Amino acid sequence: KMIFEDADTYTCVAQFSKFGEEGFWFQRFPFKSDFKTDIWNDAKYSFITYDELKRASNLYGRNQWILFDNEAGFQLFEKIYKQTNTISSKFSRLFQGIATGKDELYLFYGKENENFISGKFVKDEKERSIEKGILKPFLKGRDVHRYASLLEGLYILFPYSIDKNRKAQILKEEEIERLFPNAYEWLKETESEHRKKDGKSTNDEFWYRYARKQGIDNVEQLKLSSMEICSAHPNVTLNDHNYYHPTTVYSWVKNQATNESYEYFLAIANSKLLWWFLKNTGDTLQGDARRFKTNYLNPFPIPKSVTKETEEAITEKVKEVLRIKKENSETGTAELENQIDQMVYKLYGLTEEEVEIIENS
Repeated sequence: KMIFEDADTYTCVAQFSKFGEEGFWFQRFPFKSDFKTDIWNDAKYSFITYDELKRASNLYGRNQWILFDNEAGFQLFEKIYKQTNTISSKFSRLFQGIATGKDELYLFYGKENENFISGKFVKDEKERSIEKGILKPFLKGRDVHRYASLLEGLYILFPYSIDKNRKAQILKEEEIERLFPNAYEWLKETESEHRKKDGKSTNDEFWYRYARKQGIDNVEQLKLSSMEICSAHPNVTLNDHNYYHPTTVYSWVKNQATNESYEYFLAIANSKLLWWFLKNTGDTLQGDARRFKTNYLNPFPIPKSVTKETEEAITEKVKEVLRIKKENSETGTAELENQIDQMVYKLYGLTEEEVEIIENS
């Protein structure tokens, strides 16, 4: 953790010995803790064996150290891995959103007006009516909150068509001019900026395309969407209106063999258990935040099977939270969310002592 205020990187203080040992003494300094005092407090150190590190690393599936504050943490980690499925086995894709190269050329705030969206591009003063057929609903990372409904009113100019396989195909310039003349007018006004974006990588016949071809295929379907960087808890919600998004949001799409509902997985995605997992396995960012990235989420263990009764109970509880948040986003649902957490703990067969480890982390 970033314990030194004048340091520009994340700090680890280590002492090494030339003598062979079974392990080492370890202490984690919580964010903003009194590390100058705690570093000399022997009672706050735990002995970590190399065997524990190896076991945890093998379960996680990567060659990295996973450190817990005590033996109970290691045992809990091993227990949740008795669930033999992982997120990667239940979801076909966890994908990052669109990288336009210059968002201000594409993002448009507006309201529906028959066959148009009327409003303004984000850094343009002129009121415009852009054809609905070339705009897609869009959300930013800051718009994604746990169980919350997604806000309307932001769109992205989308110079592609979607084929029968849900793949995006770039439109020809003459097609845009013919089908979407108002959008084409804006594109021509900003052509020189388009050609310069992303180090001039789009300075060719398709100068209006996005800088990278990511986050544009297979988007228009039911999915979960999550804020990439979370500071206190997961921020994942149900994306049921075909929202596109930038690189600061990740979306989760189930594979065809997965029968459990998206609401069921939303309970797990927003759980304190997943947050505890990420705090112990993922990179630490400033402010003790964590990233919801594909390579950090895929190893998380998921129950191999769940009874229909249990899945439906969790699904209905999540639907209740979603309904309340849709009616009024400011309404508190902490009690319901706590009930969902308890249901997730039960899914993994956790004891009261194990739940306490998670709750106090």
